[in-house]
Amino acid sequence: MMNLEDAEELKKSAMDIVKELKKHKRMREKDRSNMTQKAMQNHSANMTWQAMEIEKMEINLHAIAVNCGIADDRGDEYYSEPVDFYPSSFHHYQVKKRMPRVVEARLQTKARG
Repeated sequence: MMNLEDAEELKKSAMDIVKELKKHKRMREKDRSNMTQKAMQNHSANMTWQAMEIEKMEINLHAIAVNCGIADDRGDEYYSEPVDFYPSSFHHYQVKKRMPRVVEARLQTKARG
């Protein structure tokens, strides 16, 4: 059975992603025909950063879903490799994926064994 804390965290995370997806949709639908070049560049950069944040939230949501028992884990290697984000030509971010408890336990067992 799923515990209450995990269920609450799953609910909050899912609601946050929905909020960000709606925000991203509004940004995509914004009329850019009368924007200046600089405003269009800023808008494009904001959309890129927003998409990066949504992807990070999705990765986190998956780990929470695994903790709740409603999703399968993706294997030890998946969680140990960081995600590379390049939101612009001069920004590079490596994000460590959240590891579900079942994967942490499996890795600790392997380390001891």
